[in-house]
Amino acid sequence: MSTRKKPAPVKPPLLFISYSHVDEECRQQMRIHLKPLERGQLLHVFDDTELNRDTGWRKQLVKKLNEAEIVVMLVSADFLASHFCFVEEWPIAKRRWLAKKAIVTFAYIGPCQWKHEDIGQLQGVPSHGKLLPDNKRDAAHFWDGIMEKLRKDAHSLRPKIALKKAKPRAAKSTKKTSRKP
Repeated sequence: MSTRKKPAPVKPPLLFISYSHVDEECRQQMRIHLKPLERGQLLHVFDDTELNRDTGWRKQLVKKLNEAEIVVMLVSADFLASHFCFVEEWPIAKRRWLAKKAIVTFAYIGPCQWKHEDIGQLQGVPSHGKLLPDNKRDAAHFWDGIMEKLRKDAHSLRPKIALKKAKPRAAKSTKKTSRKP
């Protein structure tokens, strides 16, 4: 009987969504498209809707942002205008990105001057810089492209599990040798 312990389950990377509350509809759409990645345990997703508003929400939010391995910002003019998004969340995300502690990216969801801001140094998704389309079908393709990038990012963060090939054991001989007298 083997006494080997089963390996502990791999905890999925934490993805933090940063967005302006004006862009709530986009956050909801992103969460819908993230559901298969959550269900497949590739990502654990967090946004501010999960905060306990009664007890120190700001401290909770900063803690989650500091724990996040992936940060996605939903960038629009409202995001850039938001003091909290751009002056409080973005510097934390940027510091973690520069320290290589988190993958930080953005989805370009509305016309804005992001290229002229500090955030412009990031690789946004989609990479061609097109913004979220108005029609539902094209919007679904937009979100799907973002999910593909996030899937790759999640896989890149998963620990490499080295599978050791068991050395074949010498077979015990069950054949009895008899000695002739």
